[in-house]
Amino acid sequence: MARVLIVDDDEGARFILGRFAEDAGHFVAYAHEGNNALHMMAQSPYDAIVADLAMPGMNGLTFIRDLRSRGDATPVIAVTGYGADHLMRAKRFGADRTLMKPVRGHELRAALGSVLRHTGQSAWDLVVD
Repeated sequence: MARVLIVDDDEGARFILGRFAEDAGHFVAYAHEGNNALHMMAQSPYDAIVADLAMPGMNGLTFIRDLRSRGDATPVIAVTGYGADHLMRAKRFGADRTLMKPVRGHELRAALGSVLRHTGQSAWDLVVD
């Protein structure tokens, strides 16, 4: 079981993406934009992040760039409904995988499986009682 952070300003999208991750057996936390996600990450580690690119406040591209500039290598799956050019930009900013909205359950589960296999360590291993 991995700890997955879903970052999306749309409550419905957060719920659906979170449900897909939970159905795969993962613990899910939610953030409504990039600054909120960074604050949550400072409080607790996550194994993977699913981030929408179009959000008010700190958008997904800025979030990914900020995360990488901090040296954080947490895998990021970028999602958007705005087209392939946004997804290509996300890859340049440091996203590990990209998915076009609407995201299907099997697509997100496959992307999570892929990025989690490459990390090899769960954030649960880092939690100290």
